[in-house]
Amino acid sequence: MKVKRLTKLSVKVKCVKFSPEGRSFAIATSEGVFIYSADQTQVFLPLELDESITLKKLIQELKFKNYMRALIMALKLNSEKIVHNTLYLIPED
Repeated sequence: MKVKRLTKLSVKVKCVKFSPEGRSFAIATSEGVFIYSADQTQVFLPLELDESITLKKLIQELKFKNYMRALIMALKLNSEKIVHNTLYLIPED
């Protein structure tokens, strides 16, 4: 038995940013952050990553409502799960 979906799912795009050279861009959506690139060999470079960037410190920043710092820390840790959970805990307003 086939069940047809009555409503179409939608994804809201909140922001689109392009790299200076125009070869990649990032999209912030209601489903998460996505990064697209025309380059096949794009490698993540963890800039300014040091010993002070820890999961414990990230959680502390979230508790103090320092959402920007927490998000930057999550991106620097380069873990999909950590970035996803951090974005989920940041309020929309």
